Amino acid sequence: MTRQQILEPDESVPLDQENATRLWAIIDESVLNRIAGSPEIMKAQFGRLAEMARRPNVTIQIIPNAEGPTCAFGRAFSVLIPRNKNSTVLYFEDVDAARYVRDRDEVSRYMLIFDHLRACALNDRQSIDLIREVTK
Repeated sequence: MTRQQILEPDESVPLDQENATRLWAIIDESVLNRIAGSPEIMKAQFGRLAEMARRPNVTIQIIPNAEGPTCAFGRAFSVLIPRNKNSTVLYFEDVDAARYVRDRDEVSRYMLIFDHLRACALNDRQSIDLIREVTK
């Protein structure tokens, strides 16, 4: 819940300002088909995801199954860009540990991967439509 509060709109900070908190998530379509609870829980989770995607500071894109394996297939990662943009960090979460990477070359490589994933994904409107389709 705390992480979700970070994404609550801050009326004192215009969204076009660099220090506005943003989230850009790219999700594989197969995740939408993975059962992780009762049908009611899954419907509520997808409803919440679609609701969050309507926020102006949140972008959610789905990579359709038809794209096949992507350049990050099987490897989840997060790119954390601080407000001052001076030291971007990669975050990897494994079964038993978390790892932060600050090496500029590796960060640059993963930024390129992220850009490629964005290009392979549906746009945000199509992605929300797909999320809604799953909840029917």
